[in-house]
Amino acid sequence: MLQWLTNCLTPWAIDSAVGDMKLDSQSGRQLATYARYNVLLEPGWLKTTVKLELAPEAVAKIAAMDDPNNMSDLTDIGRLAAKEQLKPEHFLALLRCEVIAAATGALTPGFRYPIRGFQSWK
Repeated sequence: MLQWLTNCLTPWAIDSAVGDMKLDSQSGRQLATYARYNVLLEPGWLKTTVKLELAPEAVAKIAAMDDPNNMSDLTDIGRLAAKEQLKPEHFLALLRCEVIAAATGALTPGFRYPIRGFQSWK
C-alpha cells in the first residue's frame, strides 16, 4: 500500500501480478516519500545482496525470531544489508527540511535533530 501511495525510493516487487507498483503510483497523488528496507532470510538473497554465504540449515536457525541467541547474527545481517540498501540520497528531503527550518528560524530549541551533521557511512 505504501509503495502505491508514495514516492517509493526503494520499491520491491510485491508479486508477479502486481510488480513493484512504481508505474501505478507515478501519475497519482504521492502523499509522502517512503523507503523500504528488507532483509530476506534466504541463502540466495544473502549471498547476492550482502555477500554472506550460509547453508540453508544455518539460515533456518537464524530465522527463528523467538530465539534470543540469534540476536547477534541478525544484527550483523542487518548491518550488512544497511550498507547495501541505505543511501544518503534517501535522506535528502529531511536535510532540505532542516535547512529550510534553520533558515526560517523554525528549529525547535533543545530538540535533538537526528540528522544534523549528516555524514556518509562507508
